[in-house]
Order: sequence, then structure tokens, then C-alpha cells
Amino acid sequence: MDRRQQKTRTAIFRAFTDLLTRKSYARITVSEIIAAADVGRSTFYSHFETKDALLEELCRDLFGHIIRSEGQICTEAAEYTPEPPDYEPVTDDYRGLIAHLLYHITNRREAFLSLLRSDSQLFFLHYLQEHLSPRLVETWLSEGRRAPDVPPDYLRHHFAAALVATIQWWIGGGMEQTPEVVADYFAAVMNPLLQYTRTEE
Repeated sequence: MDRRQQKTRTAIFRAFTDLLTRKSYARITVSEIIAAADVGRSTFYSHFETKDALLEELCRDLFGHIIRSEGQICTEAAEYTPEPPDYEPVTDDYRGLIAHLLYHITNRREAFLSLLRSDSQLFFLHYLQEHLSPRLVETWLSEGRRAPDVPPDYLRHHFAAALVATIQWWIGGGMEQTPEVVADYFAAVMNPLLQYTRTEE
């Protein structure tokens, strides 16, 4: 995608996000998005087939840097200014990955708030649970622990649902806690579900 196309997509995303702060998703029309973004109708449809497709692409854009094409969680903190200069994500600890995710959300605060306040929030939360949580849960399950006697897919579902609920709680409360504190809250609740085991020397 060239620079002009990217500029157009950014303008559409911003117009759409702004509209979501003022109107419900169901009431927003493509014509309103086009007018707010100051683009032509044919230009809009060359990027997005429908309004629903735009919503899905917005979710991908919000999480695009976090989820690499190969399915790995991004751990490059330096690219994101909300993180403290001395912030060093713990790449072998899922808490570090969650904190990094929350810093991404902080960096795109208005967009996330717009989605959570709109009637599209269920789609957004489902996208988060389906596309992001599985990467984190695999890290959680691989940290030298033994799972209780329950099916692995149940643990994955429970972790993903709990993470989405935690993010929703944090954003809904105005993001008052730091990402590290929220990650610690989450770990304090989730870690008892798994028992640490020592690796034989």
C-alpha cells in the first residue's frame, strides 16, 4: 500500500472513530463516514466493501502492531511513547506481554473508548478474544507449570474471557491503574489455576 492509500485509510479510520463517539454504530451511515473523511464514495469502496468490513479493519489496525503476521505478540516497547523510558517488557512472562498490550491500548485510547462505548463493542471484544488472547494463553501455559485436571481448551477459553473482561474493566474505569498493576492483578487471579513445577536439573 502506497503512502496516499495509507493516508486515505487513516482519514477514514479517524472519521469513523470520531463518529462512534457521537452516534451508535447502527445509526452511522457510509455517507456520513465519507463526508467526515472527505473522500469520494468510490475511494471508500475501493478500501472497504461495507461498513462492517471497515469495523473489522479498524480492529485489525488497533491490534496490527501487537500481532505479527506469524502470530507472535509484539514486544518492542521502544516504538510506543506511553511506555516509560526504562520500561523493559518481560518477554518470557505473560504479564510483561499483557502490560505491553495495555500500553498499546493507552496509545490508542480514544479509538478503544469509542468502540467500547458503541453498540459494536461485542464485535470488538469478540475480535480481541479470538485473535489476541490465544497468543497470550499459550505463553501462560508454557511457563513451566502443570495445569489442573481440566481440558486445555477450557483453560484457554477461561483465560481469554478473563483477559477481555479485565481490559473492559480497566478501560471502563478510566485506565486509572498502570498497565503493570493491571497485569499483576490479572496474574494474581490466574496463576493459582496453575501449579508451578520445578524443572529437573
